[in-house]
Amino acid sequence: MPIVVDLDGTLIRSDLLVESALALLRRAPLAAWRLPLWLARGRAALKEELARRAPPDPATLPYDEALLAWLRARHAEGRRIVLATAADGALARAVAAHLGLFDEVLASDGRINLKGEAKAEALRARFPGGFVYCGDAPPDLAVWRAATGAVPVGVAAGLRARIEAPVVAEFPRARPSLELWLRALRAHQWSKNLLVLAPLFLSHHYSDAGAWAAVLLGMAALCLLASGTYLLNDLLDLPADRAHRSKRRRPLASGLLPVRAALAAAPVLVGLGLGLAALLGVAPLLAVLAYLALTLLYSLRLKREPMLDVGCIAALFTLRLALGVVLAGAEFSAWLMSFSGLLFFSLALAKRHTECVAVAARGAEEVPGRGWRGSDAPVTLALGAGATVAAVMIFLVYLTLDAAPAGLYRDPEALWGIAALMLLWCGRVWLLANRGQMHDDPVAFAVRDRLSLIYGALAALCFLVAL
Repeated sequence: MPIVVDLDGTLIRSDLLVESALALLRRAPLAAWRLPLWLARGRAALKEELARRAPPDPATLPYDEALLAWLRARHAEGRRIVLATAADGALARAVAAHLGLFDEVLASDGRINLKGEAKAEALRARFPGGFVYCGDAPPDLAVWRAATGAVPVGVAAGLRARIEAPVVAEFPRARPSLELWLRALRAHQWSKNLLVLAPLFLSHHYSDAGAWAAVLLGMAALCLLASGTYLLNDLLDLPADRAHRSKRRRPLASGLLPVRAALAAAPVLVGLGLGLAALLGVAPLLAVLAYLALTLLYSLRLKREPMLDVGCIAALFTLRLALGVVLAGAEFSAWLMSFSGLLFFSLALAKRHTECVAVAARGAEEVPGRGWRGSDAPVTLALGAGATVAAVMIFLVYLTLDAAPAGLYRDPEALWGIAALMLLWCGRVWLLANRGQMHDDPVAFAVRDRLSLIYGALAALCFLVAL
């Protein structure tokens, strides 16, 4: 009997309809308004329009390697292998051509959505002698009722119990764990939101309980908002992440976390973050909305524009500080904002420099999903190192012309130690980046690196001595 294989969620750990829609948003965000019009003509028509305009690359899709190996072994034994999917026929044929495994392809054609009962009827007519079906989801129950054998793939226990056909093989998958979700939400990146605390200390409002409550609530709002936008960013960046040396292991890029689950979670997290910000007042809500707008602009467009991408990252860090100023009831400081913009511009360039160095070492030309090239490494090095020096100089000028004369600190000379430590740490970041040894962005690197933590502790000690 032939072995019939479903595509979405079975052969691949993803969904081609979602991936095509995301690819369209990535290439032409303004075309999103057409999606409801296409859907009004039916799901098959929607899939056909998306497949025509934004087909995913079959070579980058996250295949279930265990199932693929089993199918290849059965094919080598002479079994007929058929791909039957609700995905559009153009995408299904592209996958079949890439794998070189299937003898036949049955798929949606713009009029008929080959799913559930429609797929069962088509397979009964095509294979009256019976077939073995590999599937993964509740709509596949109709197909398993028509099949003479079943191969459940990643099926939950409740659904598994409802399969009536004899199970001839099975490929279980682990359910997404809390640890996997935390990785996808980039919980380790929440440390960046500690920047919201900085104005509380710099304005000497750290004894104000109300300011503490507002700042901590603002941090929680930013963490929720950031995690939601990280999910959206990873969804839009799937092809580039799958081509990246380390990002391909991310939960979404690897297929360990379903794209539909992430697509559902992202707006919930963003909504919760905005709700918390609204509780804090109009000004914090406006700051958070500006952060969200800039993040979405970065995800949809700016991350593929050299220089604008690092400028956007620096602006997002500075917005965190601005939110902290508002929540702590502090006065805005041109010194602080200028220093923040330059410092984080430098650190963002360090991340890009690492990618440029890695691309050049592999003999490739462009950084996947970015507008940078391997040959841009001298530019990122020069601009980044210069921005570091400029940030430290602004800090020193602030100490000389503002902090010391204003009498904000009992012993302002101790703050010069922070400038020295900052220069040493940034120098270390750039040294490792130039060697290709900076495997994460510098801020995330700092919370794991022992020497960076020592520098941070010494800087805190300098601040306490200055008080």
